Amino acid sequence: MKDRFARVFALLIGMAAVSHSAADAEVIRISTGEWAPLIDSSKPNDGPLAMVVREAFALQGVAVEYVYAPWKRALHDLETGEVDASAAWRMTEARASRFLFSGEAVYQGENVFFYAKAAPFDWQTLEDLAQYRIGGVRGYAYSAEFESAAKAGKLSVFRVNDEKSLVTMLLAGRIDVFPADRQVGRAMLDALPLQQAEQITFHPKPLTRKPLYLLVRKDEKGRALIERFDRGLRTLIESGRLKQIYEEN
Repeated sequence: MKDRFARVFALLIGMAAVSHSAADAEVIRISTGEWAPLIDSSKPNDGPLAMVVREAFALQGVAVEYVYAPWKRALHDLETGEVDASAAWRMTEARASRFLFSGEAVYQGENVFFYAKAAPFDWQTLEDLAQYRIGGVRGYAYSAEFESAAKAGKLSVFRVNDEKSLVTMLLAGRIDVFPADRQVGRAMLDALPLQQAEQITFHPKPLTRKPLYLLVRKDEKGRALIERFDRGLRTLIESGRLKQIYEEN
């Protein structure tokens, strides 16, 4: 009975968010990148992570317009004032010095390495990765240790604009492995022809377990905006609506 009440309450929260956003004239622009199935411009709801951000703001009377761009540009557009916020990002020292992060994560995931079954792969430490050609996405920060090793030349990392390109490079033998969110990587494989999908698998050891956050600029408007977002997000978390969004989408 308690679980049923929680689900009904979560549904009412979602309905209230939608109706509130439709009735209110205030609109903000949020930059983001394609990251199916979590953020996906081909879906009417833009994917579950995008839904979480939209509904949290809607509960505060703010409607959201998503602006899709390559990830590096998405962050640049926030810094230059082209957009009001950006979703969703790992917390790093460099970003924390330039932006404000939401008080709670909008998504909890983990990065794992995807590789071709024909070329067995194993790793336990970053030193083990030195022998491999690693693919990565421009603008992504996989972990402080990983990025430091790459910058120092201890890892061979080849950067591209999106993760779909990494799949193509892996199938062509141009890279040996690439890190990706487990859910996102599996969704990319599901979208491939079966013959290609069966050639790729992933290593169970996570490179990182990564909470992702909403970012705003470090100014008066940004502080006010993130405070409103945090209130809405807290409501989604406490009502069970956030969990429901990820489970049902």
